[in-house]
Amino acid sequence: MREMARPPSMPTVRYLPEPELIPPCPGCSDRTRIEFASNDPDGNALAKPWFCPACQDSFSWTYPFDYALPVPEPWVWLLIEGRKTWELNHLCTKVRGPVGLSPAGSGAIAGMAELVDVHGPFTTAELRDHHERHRIDHVSLDAFAAGGRLFAWEFQNARRFERPVPYEHPRQPVIWVRLAVA
Repeated sequence: MREMARPPSMPTVRYLPEPELIPPCPGCSDRTRIEFASNDPDGNALAKPWFCPACQDSFSWTYPFDYALPVPEPWVWLLIEGRKTWELNHLCTKVRGPVGLSPAGSGAIAGMAELVDVHGPFTTAELRDHHERHRIDHVSLDAFAAGGRLFAWEFQNARRFERPVPYEHPRQPVIWVRLAVA
């Protein structure tokens, strides 16, 4: 094993995410004590943000999805629990497949789902017939649409993580967060 001292000023978020999301340490294959160091002391994203205290090694790893979608509460929890299958947006998207779902502003992915299709655009009158899919009352729906048309992003196979997985959220407002490394 290689001896590598950990920088004492490196901030670390200690957590244990879902077992299948914990990357094994390439040096010792340990999964139980892996830590995620979100940034270096200057606030820059780390090239190798995972750290193994057992063998003092740092390494990179990628998420099992390429994108995270920040969704305001309570809608994110309804999506993760599978009680809401349509997320409404003013824009269409070409993204498909597994995506991480994050409570907006949390910096953590609380679950994942498969984005399988995009429907629309719809008027609010048309969306009222699909309340059981998007779960938004008609007054809030009218306010959100602001007279425009909305697209319905259809999710399936949603599941909640026992423990959230951290990610680096960009400083500017975004719809999708592209996840390069975890």
